[in-house]
Amino acid sequence: MEIGWLPPLITQCGNSRIQVGANGYFDASQFAEILDIPQGSITRAMGDVHPLGNPHYWLDPDNGRRIAKGIAAKLGEMDPEDAAYFQQRFQDFDRRLTEAQKKWEAETRPFRGRKVVTYHNSLPNFAKRFGLNVVGFVEPRPGIPPTPSHTFELTNMMKRDNVKVIMVEPYFDRKTPDKVASDSGGVVVEYLPSVGGVKEVTTYFQLFDYDIALLMKAFQGN
Repeated sequence: MEIGWLPPLITQCGNSRIQVGANGYFDASQFAEILDIPQGSITRAMGDVHPLGNPHYWLDPDNGRRIAKGIAAKLGEMDPEDAAYFQQRFQDFDRRLTEAQKKWEAETRPFRGRKVVTYHNSLPNFAKRFGLNVVGFVEPRPGIPPTPSHTFELTNMMKRDNVKVIMVEPYFDRKTPDKVASDSGGVVVEYLPSVGGVKEVTTYFQLFDYDIALLMKAFQGN
């Protein structure tokens, strides 16, 4: 996700300790399960395709656990005197996340397999973890604004397949998804893709609590 700006920023910063391969460089994605890795050649005609796979990997709690473990190990490597403290903090995070996952799995179990449409292809990890079936996108291709023809086809598909929920990030224009939802008898869920999307969501746990509560309300009403 940061490929357009992060490499030149690191190169130009003049800090040798955080260059790729240096002790102060940490790539969280190496610990996560990465989905949607493109096969074959990639062209601009395909839209904004991420060549290394889908970057929204933190939306699976199991990836959050793997990343936290990697962070604890890296901090212990950089600060050996406090390595035990970092491990203790990870163990606490792991325990709390395991308990929270039991609740999230129970809340989503009645709706596993439900079909949804998303604006952008940003939910493969979330969908895989909680059993959602993403059957379409408001964008005709990643990063390409919706066209009238695609919108018409999407509306008809939702009517035909009884799809009632469109999931949209808060930074996208609601005009098209609201129209598609209205015409197909569905609802738009404006979910948070990350911590801080609303002021009351300040932790990783609150992020999943918030998004799952929105989804459950939408499914129960449809």
